[in-house]
Amino acid sequence: TMFPILFLLGPEGLGEMSAYMSTILTTIADILSKQIWGLLGHHLRVSIYRHILIHGDIRKTTIMQVGGEEVEVEEFVDADDEDGVEQSTSVLANRESFVNMGENLKKQGVEVRAKLEPHYDHEAAGAGVVIEAGRIILAVPDMSMVDFFRAQLSQLPAPIELVPALGIDNAVQLVQQAAALGGCDFVLVHPEYLKDM
Repeated sequence: TMFPILFLLGPEGLGEMSAYMSTILTTIADILSKQIWGLLGHHLRVSIYRHILIHGDIRKTTIMQVGGEEVEVEEFVDADDEDGVEQSTSVLANRESFVNMGENLKKQGVEVRAKLEPHYDHEAAGAGVVIEAGRIILAVPDMSMVDFFRAQLSQLPAPIELVPALGIDNAVQLVQQAAALGGCDFVLVHPEYLKDM
């Protein structure tokens, strides 16, 4: 609501404030609105993670009217909802922030799910193999592949940080920066870049 009021009072509207004042107030309103939306987004993510830790990732699909059209929307529900379908928590199970949130809830006396499903068979992966936390630079031609690799790496028993690099030049810069800071553990390069070598 701030922007229409500023427009109305500014030189474009009634002219009640100078162009300088309008610019300053619009800049402040812009910065404030971005911060407020960022805080709301963070709060929503924390609320979703809290729900998953307490109830599990159980969702049901609901059809809603949006702008006169029917849209399918997924909503989180409790375990006793008969229409709910349990989803895998493998994407979150090994994420350090998610695990820390679960431990903090336990300290507060909140009962959390006893088990998350990382879907990683340690015996099948090889006896005695230990995977430690690490960093992987992913060189890809477009960012659409990053979510796939994040989902796959999240299933490992240790947190793996994925650093996306758009293009081979960006990947080389990131490798050089990582080498200066102590290195990275692995570089995955899209086959499209290998054919040019």
